[in-house]
Amino acid sequence: MKSPHRIALGTLIVLVTSAPLAYPAADASWRPLIIRKWLAAKRQQGSTCFFPARPPESPYALLNTNGLQWQETSADASGKVVLAPAARAAQPAMHYAFCEIFSPATGVEAVIRVQAAGALGLWLNQNRLYWKSFRHAQPAADIIHCRLRKGYNQLLLSLSGATGIWFRVALSYDRRVPLRFIAPLTGDRLLEEIELRTIEFFIRATVDETGLTRDSYPIAAGDTDSSPASVAASGFYLTALCIADSRGWLPRREALRRARTTVGSYLERVEGTNGFFYHFVDPLTGKRAWNSELSSIDTALLLAGALTARNYFSDPRLTEDVNLLYRRADWHWMLNGAELLSMGWKPESGFLEHRWETYSEHTLLYLLAIGAPDKPLEPDTWYRWKRPVFTYRGRTYIQAVPLFQHQYPHCWIDFRGLRDAKADYFINSRLATLAHRAYCISLSDRFPTYSPVLWGVTASLGPAGYMVWGGPPPTQEYPIDGTVVPCASGGSLPFTPSESLAVLEEMVNHYPELAWTPLGLVDAFNPSSGWRAPRLLSIDQGAVLLMAENLRSGDVWEWFMRSPEVQTALRRAGFVSHGRHLQPADQAYLWNLASNTWECIAHFVHPHTGLPYDSSDRGPWTSAGNIGLYLASVVAARDLGFLAPSAALTRTRAVLDSLETFPEWKGFRPRRCPVEDLRPATNDTMISLVDNANLAMGMLV
Repeated sequence: MKSPHRIALGTLIVLVTSAPLAYPAADASWRPLIIRKWLAAKRQQGSTCFFPARPPESPYALLNTNGLQWQETSADASGKVVLAPAARAAQPAMHYAFCEIFSPATGVEAVIRVQAAGALGLWLNQNRLYWKSFRHAQPAADIIHCRLRKGYNQLLLSLSGATGIWFRVALSYDRRVPLRFIAPLTGDRLLEEIELRTIEFFIRATVDETGLTRDSYPIAAGDTDSSPASVAASGFYLTALCIADSRGWLPRREALRRARTTVGSYLERVEGTNGFFYHFVDPLTGKRAWNSELSSIDTALLLAGALTARNYFSDPRLTEDVNLLYRRADWHWMLNGAELLSMGWKPESGFLEHRWETYSEHTLLYLLAIGAPDKPLEPDTWYRWKRPVFTYRGRTYIQAVPLFQHQYPHCWIDFRGLRDAKADYFINSRLATLAHRAYCISLSDRFPTYSPVLWGVTASLGPAGYMVWGGPPPTQEYPIDGTVVPCASGGSLPFTPSESLAVLEEMVNHYPELAWTPLGLVDAFNPSSGWRAPRLLSIDQGAVLLMAENLRSGDVWEWFMRSPEVQTALRRAGFVSHGRHLQPADQAYLWNLASNTWECIAHFVHPHTGLPYDSSDRGPWTSAGNIGLYLASVVAARDLGFLAPSAALTRTRAVLDSLETFPEWKGFRPRRCPVEDLRPATNDTMISLVDNANLAMGMLV
């Protein structure tokens, strides 16, 4: 045991002194109900937070640090709980803990009892509530009274001290209220919580009378909600309604009513021309806002959500309205006599100068145009736009610098197992995400918070306004400043499940006061400066929601891909299947298997001839069939991003050079030869047709 003066102790007890917290009414049972939740404790010196493996016997959540086990010693009639710590060791440290308290009404009083050794701070809803430095090992407890606001209240606890701080936490409410024990949010539970909160965001950001979703929504409850509606946001909102209904968070009749209202507004109320709508409109009237352009891509995002809702609900009225909405889009008008679609049109100046001519999120736009039920674009339109190839740290892919351009089409289109004459776009987006991750990590010398579990920027709000962050390569107009954009990793969840989920877990569990809100993840935050965006952007929230659902169930893909128009578009554009559609877990398994297999193959190669050994024991032999399979593996490793193109070329050249000395008979090679000099075995000159076929296959690949 350490000496008594080395033991530092802290206690936080929260008692809500009011009537019992009531659950929402039955007709609103879909709304998120979070009574309380301890999300994380973080020590700057690297220690982690541990929770009990099972919920405790009492209905109080216990927070442990450094593996300590806390034990309840008493609980009086008022509901206060006293906890005693087990043995502990002193070490300089700083701890953070984050809690959310749901209050049914404004004015509910919270009584907070604190006791600590060291400096202790409390923040309630981002306002400092308490700060004091305790200088004795066993100081007297302080009692703090505060008033909660209706809904979610965020409580942040900070403890620091030179001799080390150990603290425990218990939340106490009226004993008649059942409380849930919740461990740190990880894995599927975290994705569930993100989806649930994001659904709540879309409900709040949408004007119920018109069904139009605002482009952004304030985090702080008292902030002015003056944002116009975004046409693209409506596409994400319509899809969010399908997710909410499928998971039981919204009654079906309510979800369907909302979907009908939104689609009906675009047919009768929202201002547009030739089936295309303005980027921003007034959420109450549907009239053009901010002098915005008639946007082709935003109309496409709206149509994607509308088709998803049509297929999911199978409601005759909604189906008729969505079909009419789709048929109204005059794709040839948006061409304006050119070969590629315009980005938009303004009544004051006509068509915009820029066209969708280089790889970006427009893949969704072109496929909807090629598969349109009335006057579709010609299939060769798909191959008229540029696909610039870029290589970064061994990964070669079709480039689009902001990561969202690799993500938005995949929110709806299931590109898994499909490719056209140019690329596999799902793998391309995976490679782009991994390259971006590596790029962010490479900046950790300048921005120390960037790491393998905290990375990702894309277009978002920034300290200086809207920023189109990206890389590689770095963008001169929008230099990265250490900000993290959650939808960068969240929007790539299906491409990089483990890498992206690790970022979301890090943000929610270690930076909850910056990254986590009652309506989902923030739009952007800077862990070094403490800045975070004051508003949530609908399209960023939507990308995380849809991609989280696609990773978990693939349902959004399944609903959208039911569209016969989409299947027609893929067929006309020349897409072919190169593998059955797999569940995300199967994909992850096969990807890991391929990666591990290549690591094995890569090491069993002769250092001088570059030829593969016949077996892992590095015996003296190689075979024609083995060489062919090795060549095919090199190409596959390059395409999957396991091997840089230059390294793949070096390996291929080494094999081809060695094959020139491989003896042959009428074009056929012997079954096996010594891997070092390729002299045929004295007693084994057999010619194997199968081995030679494998060799030919590898050389052709």
